[in-house]
Amino acid sequence: MHTYRPSYQSDYHTPGGIRRFARRETTGIGAVLLPAMILAAAANAQQRLPETIVTATRVATPLEQTAASVTVITAEEIEAKGDRTIVDVLRRVPGLNIVQSGGSGSITSVFMRGGNSNQTLILIDGIEVSDPTTPSGAFNFAHLLTNNIERIEIVRGPLSTIYGSDVIGGVINIITKRGGGPTQATVRVEGGSFGAFNQAASLTGGTDRVDFALSVDHFRDEGISITPRRLRPAGVGAEKDGYENLTASIRLTGRLTEQAGLSLFVQSVQTDADTDATAEDPNSHEETEQLFAQLEGRLKSFGGALDQTLALEYARHDRFNENPADGLSANFSRGTNDGVKIKVRYLATLSTFASHLLSFGAETESEDIETQVSFSSGFTSATTADTRNNAVFVQDQAAFGDSLFVTGAVRIDDHARFGRHATYRIAPAYLLRRHGTKLTASFGTGFKAPSLFQLFGSSSFLGFTTFTGNPNLKPETSRSWEAGIEQDLFGGRARVGATYFKTDIKNLIVSTPTFTSVENRSEANLYGVEAFFQATPHDGVTFRADYTFVRAEDGSNGQDLLRRPKHKANAALDYAFGGKGVVGITTTYVGRRRDIDAVTFARIVTDDFTTVGLHASYDVTPALRIFGRLRNLLDAEIEDPDGFNQPGRALFAGLRARF
Repeated sequence: MHTYRPSYQSDYHTPGGIRRFARRETTGIGAVLLPAMILAAAANAQQRLPETIVTATRVATPLEQTAASVTVITAEEIEAKGDRTIVDVLRRVPGLNIVQSGGSGSITSVFMRGGNSNQTLILIDGIEVSDPTTPSGAFNFAHLLTNNIERIEIVRGPLSTIYGSDVIGGVINIITKRGGGPTQATVRVEGGSFGAFNQAASLTGGTDRVDFALSVDHFRDEGISITPRRLRPAGVGAEKDGYENLTASIRLTGRLTEQAGLSLFVQSVQTDADTDATAEDPNSHEETEQLFAQLEGRLKSFGGALDQTLALEYARHDRFNENPADGLSANFSRGTNDGVKIKVRYLATLSTFASHLLSFGAETESEDIETQVSFSSGFTSATTADTRNNAVFVQDQAAFGDSLFVTGAVRIDDHARFGRHATYRIAPAYLLRRHGTKLTASFGTGFKAPSLFQLFGSSSFLGFTTFTGNPNLKPETSRSWEAGIEQDLFGGRARVGATYFKTDIKNLIVSTPTFTSVENRSEANLYGVEAFFQATPHDGVTFRADYTFVRAEDGSNGQDLLRRPKHKANAALDYAFGGKGVVGITTTYVGRRRDIDAVTFARIVTDDFTTVGLHASYDVTPALRIFGRLRNLLDAEIEDPDGFNQPGRALFAGLRARF
């Protein structure tokens, strides 16, 4: 008997004058309770955030004036830890739970603050890249490599007022490298466990008129067997599920005049991943092509008081799945999934008022999909649909003296399928500068529009309809609030803080009792605490620890939502020596969580697990660096989700050269 393995794991319904006060993480209320042995063994260096952040308000804003819960991860941190995929990067972020259905290239979902994986907006340089062809419209994080990333800004909490749909949980904004300065070439080569052989190259530079950044990233490994031994058919051994990814990008930034500029960004992703459509399937695979592009113009007027941008965005996802008949299954399947999003957006920022920064935005977005899946058994699925959304929003960032900063925004979306919807948000931040204290609070509403498949999807078996979308669906809606505090300790050499958050979601889209359609039938209650501690006891030594508690429950029956661990903790200790080398250790703990048994489909509680990683690098010369990393040091056996193997202990090493 072969276990069917769905392509996408479901979520809810599966059975001025600014002192450098800000830090890498903004969270609020209370101190982190860490075991004394951890604090004693790992005193750490506090690393500060860039002074401004864009994602929280869509305008470059001093971080200390921002009330949102923010994490910023820089290119330097990514390189130091040896992260080659964004999946590795996000595993360390508080408030996020990462679920990957296998090894490299396997479908990967991100659950932010207990919300659904399709309730977090994913941006690459402001381009919305969520995949409209998936049943829920969720994004698959598996194919994002890190070579061209300058930094990642993660904002937790509702931001529908400035971004629209998909922002009940928050926003993950990936910002790419922009070039400039003298021309420089970088080459990196790495090999290691599972037959890994990765190469990357980049070229950056600029002139008086144009900055450029080009990047090519090739990732390949032979993989592991996705299917656990207990699920393999009798007499069938393990077969490796390999993965290959070729990502290329280019960014050009031109200065037309002192007041006007134009930028172009294009990124292409091509992948081929072995999958196990049935247990231990030797010839099932998926090919993916993604194309993201943006042309943006910027104009400053009235001495810079009025700053305007106009952008055209394009995002395309093409997926091809095939599972030929073989000795394990006589059934044959093939599927194509093509989706396109096109958006035009305008943003104007007015700063003529001494204590107010006003922003006005307008955008129009079209979305269309064409999917078709067929099985030799007679099951077929075909969906062709499109929709459009228009929106306007206004935002005011007000400063009251040098201590109180309040951001307020309101937005109106006009969706072709479900009509007009208004959202709003208010977020104050108060600084007690003398005491090194920051107090934050926010309240906001959000919504998630139904996906095109949920509205118009269709499938049948031997001519009989088995699923029909529901065009009468309402958007999922939310009300969220949070409050927090951060505090400097020991003269600024340490910092501690925590945030309490709560989100109530209504009109959740779930399967009907017969699984033949979807409906607005459920609700969810999400609440918890994010807390952190960081310290700098000595130059070159850095330590950080994060703890997240999340309770995500079905409001109709009180059951825990699937794949949301209540407890998650991260700790990282790094030591930089001699101005040339860095060594470090990272630890991640993921607590027990509810899931669906891969064989019986009953609700189960899965085991907790801990992973430990080591990383090191050394600059032999200013132009040559050698590095290595060890993942899953304790060789923990992990299935997350149930029925999908995670890689065991792995070692990688390589070198990077600059010219």
